[in-house]
Amino acid sequence: MPSVNRAYYRELARYTIAHHAYKPFQFAVVNDSATVARDVRIELSTPANKTLLLDDVSWPKLPPKDWDVLKTMNLPMKDEVEIEARHLDERWIVDITVEKVQPHSTAWVKGFLYIGRQETGDIVLSGTVSADNLPKPQPVSLTVHASTEAKTIDLEQLLRVETERFLASPEGQRWQERLERGK
Repeated sequence: MPSVNRAYYRELARYTIAHHAYKPFQFAVVNDSATVARDVRIELSTPANKTLLLDDVSWPKLPPKDWDVLKTMNLPMKDEVEIEARHLDERWIVDITVEKVQPHSTAWVKGFLYIGRQETGDIVLSGTVSADNLPKPQPVSLTVHASTEAKTIDLEQLLRVETERFLASPEGQRWQERLERGK
């Protein structure tokens, strides 16, 4: 039975901060060869200093005002995720897996890597691409420039930002259309 989510405003703040501080990146694997690329794995790393990475499992969801234990049980399983970001020692490690890529085609990786930075600067993710039929791992690198600006907001401003986000969302658009039809 649902009860009031006592952590709603803390979770809403975490959700709103994430949606403003991180940008989603989606990956694709291109196979230019004439054979199927099997068990493709991309391993990337970057120093953790001032860099923040999240995967789909750790990405905050819009918090419910009411808390229901049955709804929290519908979380993605780790083996369903193709992008995994984890903090290890002083580095971020990103693992991206794709089961197979057909010849002369592109396979889009399921999910996103969310990248943020605490101060303006470049984030360099470097690593390798390997596959069962590659003789040796191939080097890869991704450089992202992040421009940041520190902001402080109070609860009233947080609620205004969340209202703007909701009204711009597809769900908010449908809600506005229903209101207008009801007039």
